[in-house]
Amino acid sequence: MEVYEASWDAALADLPRRFWGRRLLVHPETPLPVRLSLALLPWARLPPTAHTFSAALARGEAEVLVVPASTWEGARPLPLRPPGELSGRSVLLTRPLEKDEAVVAALEAEGCEVLRFPVVTTVLAEPARLRQEVGEISRFDFVVFTSERGVAALLRAFPELPGMAAPPCLAAVGPATAAHLARAGLSVALVAAEHRAEGLFAALSGKVRPGSRILLPRAKEGRDFLERELRALGCEVVAVTAYETVRLAHPLAGEVAEHLRRGGVDAVLFFSPSAAASFAERIGVPPVPAIAIGPETAKALLRLGASRVFTAKRYTGEGVVAEVRAVLRGEDREEEDHGV
Repeated sequence: MEVYEASWDAALADLPRRFWGRRLLVHPETPLPVRLSLALLPWARLPPTAHTFSAALARGEAEVLVVPASTWEGARPLPLRPPGELSGRSVLLTRPLEKDEAVVAALEAEGCEVLRFPVVTTVLAEPARLRQEVGEISRFDFVVFTSERGVAALLRAFPELPGMAAPPCLAAVGPATAAHLARAGLSVALVAAEHRAEGLFAALSGKVRPGSRILLPRAKEGRDFLERELRALGCEVVAVTAYETVRLAHPLAGEVAEHLRRGGVDAVLFFSPSAAASFAERIGVPPVPAIAIGPETAKALLRLGASRVFTAKRYTGEGVVAEVRAVLRGEDREEEDHGV
């Protein structure tokens, strides 16, 4: 059996990948950031007490143990995050686990502690239902993607899309969405300069014409801005629900709330209005600066009563990291207006 010891300075970016698919038993006194990084792995067990940990260990329920530092003879230490300008600072990341690695790695590279606390997850539409709603994808002039999840859902339903001789013109809301399409072998004709629905409409408005047939894979809870504005231009728009964002229960929510109350976090990072709503429902309004990926998320936080809200200047993960850096360094930043 492998045994790893974890300190509060453990590097977290690659922890899920390091233990992927292995039966994992985590001691309840292991530092909170490490337990948060492992809590939602389906093969990880986090017994709530030392007694239940010992009982699970005796039953042989694990291939790997993770324990607090200096408690287990012969344990291998987990790598430490490097020191940097943000050493001693801590942020809480509410993004889904499958989307957070680059953000965690970028912040840890500057010495920042990142507590993973995903409050939403994404459920893709069933391929058969999506195929039925869309029909023949070749009949569309444009397919407009507002997120990577829309790309994933449509490619799962239409695996033949990359091999089409004359596929529809593809438009993406931002570079991450465009990169997902490129990895699938698809050419992207349009990428919005401003990575939100308004920017995507600006990019499309000079390309479409009355009668253009547009497929819009979107979130169930998504805004109807693009659909409405494109129809106003005379386009034929088919908007389909490609995925749904659902709120996620977290086994360590009580500990996270207490850690926040005690001042253990310097900022909370939000990547969607649904994450803001889910966080408020489970934890409450953030008592520290809230950093939003874009204006719609910032508006949601303000409506929920957050008192200090900052919006990334670029609506990407990299933009959020830059805003975190500026806020935690105390740079002069514009807070969102509570009149929004």
